[in-house]
Amino acid sequence: MDQKPPAPCQGNDGNNGNHHNNGSSSSGAVSHTTHAAAEPAQQSQSTSAPMWQRENRLKRPMNDAGDKEPVSFHGRAEAFLELGVTSVNLSHNSIGDAGAIALADALKINRSMTSVNLRNNSIDDAGAIALAAALKICSSMTSMDLSNNSIGAAGAIALADALKQSNSVISMDLYGNSIGAAGAVALADALKQSRSMTSMDLRGNSIGDAGAVALAIALKQSRNVTSVDLCDNSIGDAGAIALADALKQSRNVTSVDLHGNEIGDLGMSALADALKQNSSITSVDLVENCIGDAGAIALADALKQSNNVTSVDLRHNRIGDAGARALADAFKQSNCIDITDNEVGDIGASGVADALKQSNSVTSVYLCNNSIGDAGARALADALKISNSVTIMDLSNNSIGDVGAIALADALKINRSMTSVCLSGNSIGDAGAIALANLRKHKPALEI
Repeated sequence: MDQKPPAPCQGNDGNNGNHHNNGSSSSGAVSHTTHAAAEPAQQSQSTSAPMWQRENRLKRPMNDAGDKEPVSFHGRAEAFLELGVTSVNLSHNSIGDAGAIALADALKINRSMTSVNLRNNSIDDAGAIALAAALKICSSMTSMDLSNNSIGAAGAIALADALKQSNSVISMDLYGNSIGAAGAVALADALKQSRSMTSMDLRGNSIGDAGAVALAIALKQSRNVTSVDLCDNSIGDAGAIALADALKQSRNVTSVDLHGNEIGDLGMSALADALKQNSSITSVDLVENCIGDAGAIALADALKQSNNVTSVDLRHNRIGDAGARALADAFKQSNCIDITDNEVGDIGASGVADALKQSNSVTSVYLCNNSIGDAGARALADALKISNSVTIMDLSNNSIGDVGAIALADALKINRSMTSVCLSGNSIGDAGAIALANLRKHKPALEI
């Protein structure tokens, strides 16, 4: 199985596995199939241009001076209908509730709209409630992005009620709102009844264990959901245990994202047990949780039994030597070992080294931001003398001194596969620096 490695020499830059969906950068873009409201003289203009560039194509009333008056947002919303628009992207604007309500009124009449992106628009519950009412009527809608707004439980409850009636909506993005547990419970109930929903993004909504438990119950009944994205939601062991129980029964979910929660060893052990029984999950993201050695050992045991999991991310947890040794043994048939920013010391590094001696597939090793000293570095150096597969090793921000640096330099003179080793942020002095400088003379192409 693969992991999600950081770039070489990255260390801990504070941007740990950012899972934000940035959406489209072209705010105000629309696409359509007809030009009904276009003025004849300008029908040759690009129909994919942003709406603000096409205002002159809309029929606007004249004022007393003979000039066309500005078109309000409500006017633009109505124009979408006349232009036969199938998708609207107004992300990263400030349309607020008033704009959302105007657009919702237009959607009630439109019979061709399939996608609406209103990401980052200061929309509150009032706007969400209006859009929910439109969803009940607009039978062509397949996706709606309302991420990074200010939607609370009331807005989420209204959207959930609309999703119960919709047979067309496939995805709903509510990342970065404030729906809380109450909103999550309502949306979970909608998932139970939806015949079309395959993905719902609820990242960053503080749903907690109560929301996770409700969604877990929904997952047991849903046959369509393929991804579970609940990162940054204050989910602890209780929520993880409930989700694990649901995943044992699921045959459709392929990815689980629980990044940035509060899951400890109990929750991790439950999820590991689920992975032993689940045959569909290929990707698990548990970055920035509270997983220690016991949880890591349980996961390692599960990974040895699973043939379908190809990507595991455990960066920024509390995994020590015992967990690192177990994970390294489980990962030795993969192409990457990444235990970045944990609590791995010399014994754990020695466990990784033992795995490398037995592996012909591992190409990248990331052990930055741990507590590895000279003994661990020497063990890894011995492994590099044997390994012909490893090309990248990141040992930045550890406690390696001259002895470890010299051992690594000697090993790299022999190794034929390494292209990059990162040792920044350690305790290397003059002797180690000289050894590494001499290494550069022998291997000028090696990145140090």
